[in-house]
Amino acid sequence: MQGLAKDQAWMLHAIMEGRLAQGLSYPNPPVGAILVATDKIIATGHTQRAGQEHAEKMCLRHMDSVPDDAVLYVTLEPCSHHGRTSPCADLIIEKGVRRVVCGIQDPNPEVCGRGLKALKDAGIDVSIGVHKDIIEADIAEYIWRAKHGMTDGFESNSVASWDDASNAWAAHTSANNDAYKGIYIPTMLAALGPLAERKVLDLGGGDGRLSRVLRSRGARVTYLDHSLRMKEIAESLDEGDGIAYLSGNLQQVLHELSVFDAVVANMVLHDIESIDDYLALINQSLDIGGIFYAAIIHPCFKSPQHGWLTGNKNGRIAYSVDRYGNRGLLMAAVTGRGPSGIPTLNIHRRLSEYLNLLDKHGFVIEQTYEPEFGSEVIHDIPFQEQDDYFRRAPVFCWKAIKTQHMEKIL
Repeated sequence: MQGLAKDQAWMLHAIMEGRLAQGLSYPNPPVGAILVATDKIIATGHTQRAGQEHAEKMCLRHMDSVPDDAVLYVTLEPCSHHGRTSPCADLIIEKGVRRVVCGIQDPNPEVCGRGLKALKDAGIDVSIGVHKDIIEADIAEYIWRAKHGMTDGFESNSVASWDDASNAWAAHTSANNDAYKGIYIPTMLAALGPLAERKVLDLGGGDGRLSRVLRSRGARVTYLDHSLRMKEIAESLDEGDGIAYLSGNLQQVLHELSVFDAVVANMVLHDIESIDDYLALINQSLDIGGIFYAAIIHPCFKSPQHGWLTGNKNGRIAYSVDRYGNRGLLMAAVTGRGPSGIPTLNIHRRLSEYLNLLDKHGFVIEQTYEPEFGSEVIHDIPFQEQDDYFRRAPVFCWKAIKTQHMEKIL
């Protein structure tokens, strides 16, 4: 192989290395790097957790210098600024790399060509654009965030996003009453059991529907949503009393709250970026033996790349899931292409991440639920033509019991 064909072949190895960072590097992009000399890979690296090594540093860390014919293949332009770590472009120059093959330019305005310029100014031969299409698909959510000024994550934008979407979201949920009646409400009530005089916190209460159901069963309910506008909508829909309405995030208001018998988080954990810290806060909100009930869109159904496929050889509709392990922004939700058509922030993470963090923060899972719709029509497909996949709702729920107090993080 010569020239471009050789670069393409080696870049595929760097791309596979970068995929090892998916689910690990967020909010940094999942980048891969390999160092090739005498037609052999002599070092590899991929971006580690935020604040730890970038792909280039991991690849070059054990080398005082590199062979004269060494070529560094890296999927994304090396950084040129001091962030959580020192600039990768400086390290590449320091190690004596003479040629760098890069997949795509970094869309982050703090980099955006500066890293490549620093390499060229140092006399390094630089090529750009090898397998650009594959790499752009791999890091699509980072590219979106970079273009919208969210390179450090997007949790600070969540409140404004939900304030803007609150009216549309309330209309969406009211038009989808069957999902609440057939999935969310019965599953929640089955998990919580008797509710008379029990203190329940409804996290991310939305339009307040679940809070009102909990109150109707005798619970003493506290509603909490980080969107002030959403709280106002919930209060306007409530014709009774006995629900305490609060706005803010859990850490802000925790000192105002008592300890609860149960915490309900229905379809809201996707919007929590710092899920590790948040589960610690939920632990603090519950007494020993308290119930933590949550419902999430099953991450196997909603990965960053997914969609309905038609016209396969059996003439049946199929659902395609790709990049399940790529933790990050759910593009369909943030761009308004999701089922609600509302552009809200939504993070995809693997199911194992939720379950492992529950264990870390003192919870034992007592039961899990995968609700079924029953016999109604789904996606306009008659019931007799549906298989088990279509009868099942794309929802995963759990009932977890707090078994130990964890250290406070306030």
